[in-house]
Amino acid sequence: MQDTEHVNMSTSNQTLTRRERKKGESRGRLLQCAHEAMGGAEVESVSIANITDAADIGFGTFYNYFENMDDLASQVLTCVVNDLGRRNDIATVSLKSSNPAAVQAISIRFTIREMLSDAMWKWWLKRPKLLVEQMNVCLNPFGVRDLKLGIAAGQYKISESDAEIILGQITWMLVGGVIDILENKTDGLDEVKLIKIIMRAMGVSHDHAKELAKMELPSSSKPNIDFSDQPLPVLSVLLPEGMLEKSQ
Repeated sequence: MQDTEHVNMSTSNQTLTRRERKKGESRGRLLQCAHEAMGGAEVESVSIANITDAADIGFGTFYNYFENMDDLASQVLTCVVNDLGRRNDIATVSLKSSNPAAVQAISIRFTIREMLSDAMWKWWLKRPKLLVEQMNVCLNPFGVRDLKLGIAAGQYKISESDAEIILGQITWMLVGGVIDILENKTDGLDEVKLIKIIMRAMGVSHDHAKELAKMELPSSSKPNIDFSDQPLPVLSVLLPEGMLEKSQ
């Protein structure tokens, strides 16, 4: 099984004009500064002026790149979720063929932990509909592929044709569960119980879901977010020949 280096989806610097490179750098600085600001303690007070000041970019220039604060935040989230999907993908590569259900259980667990510990997610958890929509777009290539691998391995009792619909419902369960944990809305709900509930929803037996939820986590790389143009998420792991085709 092979790993690939993270692929930069932006146009190669060699083919860009100086003006285009400068615009790309300015946009990237705005995204990076927004990400840092959204991770602060006073996340609700973050403004466009705060971000443009931190990026050393004129206030009016902001609108050359983004429509408003929500548009900026949405694109920051795209960068963050793409990076999370890539890291989860690499961390679980050794389990892709042997235990696809473990791939999803571990990926969900990593995601829960990041959502609970990174202050940036608090901004988004107050906007669950937008968060779910963005996560579904960014994680779809990873999630649907791994769902189909689990179905092919006989680990899930769901139809392959429903994979995208099911992934969307899983995302709602994940986001709603994290909100409940943060706000103590559901007595006894924690990351292990939430993973068990999600795995059970895919037809995994009670005992197997319990085992998956408590698996030892593999090592995971630290965030290395790419704030350059990322029109589509990148599948960072190449599966054995023929395996990827079966999952699509």
